[in-house]
Amino acid sequence: MGKFVKVIALSTVLTFVSGSMVTANPVQDTIKGNSTRVVESQTNDAKGNRPAIAKEREGELQKQYLSAMQKLRAFAVSIKDAKLKAETIKEIQNIHITKDTIENKLARIPTLEAKIRERIARLPGVQPLASSEVEELREKLDKAAKIKEELGVEKALELRKKLADRKVALAAQKELKQEQKQALRARDVKDRLYIKGATMKFDVPPVIREGRTLVPVRAITEGLGAKVDWNPATKTITITKDDKVIVLVLGSATVTVNGVPATIDVPAQVTNNRTIVPIRFISEILKVSVEYDNETGDIDIGLDTLDNLELLEETEAVQELNDLIEEVEATI
Repeated sequence: MGKFVKVIALSTVLTFVSGSMVTANPVQDTIKGNSTRVVESQTNDAKGNRPAIAKEREGELQKQYLSAMQKLRAFAVSIKDAKLKAETIKEIQNIHITKDTIENKLARIPTLEAKIRERIARLPGVQPLASSEVEELREKLDKAAKIKEELGVEKALELRKKLADRKVALAAQKELKQEQKQALRARDVKDRLYIKGATMKFDVPPVIREGRTLVPVRAITEGLGAKVDWNPATKTITITKDDKVIVLVLGSATVTVNGVPATIDVPAQVTNNRTIVPIRFISEILKVSVEYDNETGDIDIGLDTLDNLELLEETEAVQELNDLIEEVEATI
């Protein structure tokens, strides 16, 4: 794990219920290869079970702690000064490895955040990130980590290069003469539809109906990393990705997103024995960007993934923080 501390699990959590102290599950910490220490749980009843209220309280505190540590990680990544970044990462790790209650750790985090902001403010020409910017960076880090986990580092870097090349190509297209742009616009939809930087091969080509682009459902879901299920009895298509579940019915303009009804301009339909769906609606619900170039007719899905992938190659110290976040997540 490099020169930084590898923390195997959260430090022992102490909670107070009805005036008595309850200790969480056994927790084992290993620090720089030293011998391990296991703190055994104390119990509150004859069978050794912890009260349900204590478990619930512990779970809520762990979620708060995870969110706070993710925010601190985003702060650390945003710091450009190498020395200050290293010091900040070390202090974040020190909070995590301290033998203390989660309540006390949570209480220390705002103090550290204020301290970091003050340090950054002293740097010439540097302003601390606003809370909204920290949250945005935190989301990008989480997305980058998820992409790396799904694809592996090598393929994630390949995707980053493909997206970067696509952005260069788009910039070059902006400089073309008007007649050249019109020629590009005359291409078939399949040749100007890009999903994460590349065109796709369709067994049934995309079509434009009522001003909306519809594509084979399996092509778009595979391109976006979603799962699709077809129910022939009810003629419903279910698309699932992360926390989103979209249910469409053939020929119906009414769909549901996580059980909430919504309306689409053009319903899912069948063409050449393939189900096609409106690509913009599906992409936006799955929180994937859709960009349309009115001059060339190019449609780019998921081009903003590049913003997340630019955070793939961080320093070893930041990777240590990513490992720390994963360990906290594993306890929830």
